[in-house]
Formats: sequence, structure tokens, C-alpha cells
Amino acid sequence: MALGVAALFVTSPKEGMTPHVLERAFDPYFTTKPPGEGTGLGLATVQAVVHKCGGAVDVASRPGQGTVFTLYFPRKESSHESKDTSAQALLAGGRERIALVDDEKAVVDAGAPILAKLGYQVRSFTDPEKCLQEIAENPGAVDLLLTDLIMPHVTGDRLALEVKRHRPDLPVILITGRMEEVSVREMKRMGIHRILKKPFSAEELTQTSRKILDAEKEG
Repeated sequence: MALGVAALFVTSPKEGMTPHVLERAFDPYFTTKPPGEGTGLGLATVQAVVHKCGGAVDVASRPGQGTVFTLYFPRKESSHESKDTSAQALLAGGRERIALVDDEKAVVDAGAPILAKLGYQVRSFTDPEKCLQEIAENPGAVDLLLTDLIMPHVTGDRLALEVKRHRPDLPVILITGRMEEVSVREMKRMGIHRILKKPFSAEELTQTSRKILDAEKEG
């Protein structure tokens, strides 16, 4: 029995696609590579495989801002878990206020709507300094900070430290594809509650956020 949809994000920080290229991205044999360097079958094959699984592929891309592919798959009940357990494990929502920070606009554009649809009040930033400024001006306006690690000017770990000066009790989730760059000791020193590894699914994003928020309520 189907139990909703699971989503997987795949991000590329490269230059992004123009509207013309984006329109034909999944066309078989269409490629922007020089002759002999690409068949143009890569994305077409991915789309065919996902469709065969009963899913769908969406893409968001802008020149100079990177690309985010979102793969949707129908979720089915496992024979090793009950219906209640499976349904509860889908997507966890809430009413809390979340600040989502990533210098890649495509990532923010993909993550923020998922959280918002589940009831969260999401404030997204591509400029960590802007996020810091808003929290400094109104520390009580945010219940959770979700921030990327590798960003220009202000990295995610530095942002966490600066935010804690204004809001020491604010829970922080650090998003990174390089787990080796943050040790457990450093994470505790910076007041980071959890690390979310890229690429992550919609389920991982929402469940991690919900667990941290619930833990804060329980004290």
C-alpha cells in the first residue's frame, strides 16, 4: 500500500542552466557538451528509471546559482513495520519558525517549500550575514537554525557561533556533504545539535528538524 511520497535532493553548485537548456534537459541525445564528449542520454535515462518506479523528477536551475534535482518516489509499507509506524515516519510537521541558510539559492528554493507545506514558518537566506543581522535584531523570532557549512564570507559553523551570542539556546542543525570537516568536539563547542549530511531526503530534513525541536521542548 502506498503511503505518500519520499523525495531525494541532488544538488550541483555549478553554473546552472539557461531556460532553453532547462526546457530540453531530459530530451534524449540533447547535450551542451562538444561532439564526442557526451551522449545526452544521462538525464533521459534517470527520468526513465524513476518513471518506471512510479516516481517523477523535477529540476530547479538558474544561471550562476546551481541546480537542484528532486526525485519523488511512492513510499510503500514495509513488511517489517506496521501501518502506523510507516505513516508516522513520512514527514513531520509543526508550527515553529525555522531559518534556512544556504548560499546556493536552488537548495533554499527546494527545501523551504517542503518545510512550509508542513506548517513551519520558514525564513530563507542565501546571505548568512543577513540572517545574523535579523536574529541579532530579533533573537526570539526563530526557533531553529538550519545552515549550510561551506559558504563564502561566513561559514555555517561561524554563523552558529555568532548567532549564539544573541540567542544562546537556539538549536542549530549544520548541513554539509563533508562530515570529516566537523568533529564531535567542535560541534558541541559551537552549540550545534545535529549534522544533516547532503544529499538528504525530504523525510530526513523534516524528521531531523522535528526531533531537535521536540527535544528542546522537553528540556
